[in-house]
Amino acid sequence: MTKLRKILLETKTIKLPQGKKGLRVDSPFPYKQNLIDTLNAPPIDERSGQPRGFGPTELRKRIKIQKLVEACVNGGELLLEQTDWGTLKECVNAQRWLIMDEAIVVFIDAVENAEEVEVKEKKPK
Repeated sequence: MTKLRKILLETKTIKLPQGKKGLRVDSPFPYKQNLIDTLNAPPIDERSGQPRGFGPTELRKRIKIQKLVEACVNGGELLLEQTDWGTLKECVNAQRWLIMDEAIVVFIDAVENAEEVEVKEKKPK
């Protein structure tokens, strides 16, 4: 048995500002696309606060996770090994959002608190 972390790939609704009159309109907030977006955001240098770009090791880790996310169906579930989940958590926690909405906090919490599940290992053919 292997222990993995499970994240449900839901789509929530957020309210986006529309125009100058303070109107807010409902907009979909798909977890799948937002996970991919956070993986594509370059790491930030701790001292300067500026993007530092991707090194080869970081590229490999993030591309592996991105492929797993892309292979999932919207509304499905993403299963990650512990180390991949740790990398994804770091990416989500480093993301800076340009709007404020509770659905974003729920998304962050879904990644942070991903359920641990045991999965039978596939036998090699």
